[in-house]
Amino acid sequence: RSKSKDQAVLISGESGAGKTESAKLILSFTTEASRSEEGGLEEQIIMTNQVLESYGNAMTVRNSNSSRFGKWIDLHFDKQSAGLIGCSMTNYLLETTRVAGVAPKERGFHIFFQLI
Repeated sequence: RSKSKDQAVLISGESGAGKTESAKLILSFTTEASRSEEGGLEEQIIMTNQVLESYGNAMTVRNSNSSRFGKWIDLHFDKQSAGLIGCSMTNYLLETTRVAGVAPKERGFHIFFQLI
């Protein structure tokens, strides 16, 4: 905080290793630690993450809630108070072929089934 240097966390691993859950824990901790007096923004960021998972997660043979996308989350903090003031997310869809067809015993993105 005091040196105002950018920080980054990279989460990687094999399918089913817990990358999505690790990202949720880090996001929850970071937003809670920087909670402002007004609040609200922290909850919006966490809730947005859940919506994005519907569009980017799918059932695979190895994992029933497998992330099929990459995500860069950039949290913006106030230099004076260190409070969270904004967030931007960039998504990278890794399996565009899953939109048109899937392998046997697998399923398309969750959003297709939630809309039905």
